[in-house]
Amino acid sequence: MRVGNVNFNGYNFEGPYASTVSLLNLPGVYVITGRNSSDEDHQVLDVGISEDVRSRIENHDRKRSWREQRYWYLGCAVYYTDTRTGRSIEENLRDYFNPPCGVK
Repeated sequence: MRVGNVNFNGYNFEGPYASTVSLLNLPGVYVITGRNSSDEDHQVLDVGISEDVRSRIENHDRKRSWREQRYWYLGCAVYYTDTRTGRSIEENLRDYFNPPCGVK
């Protein structure tokens, strides 16, 4: 289910999505979000990059860590781009949000 688009520090991401069904098997940057109600802002839990965003999120080793943050709603937003561009976006977002999951 697509919720809409969300802007993270100047980048317009698709989603957040409640499941990976709508994600494409393409390279890009992903942001895992959490929130407890529909009127609450999305809290950034994790940021990453992958050659295959859908597969990476479906098989992610930090899923447990995302759930341990105890948000009612978890979502995944994606910004499709090549990995070279994506690496700088990932670093920018990690520096800006300092997500609690996936310390690099």
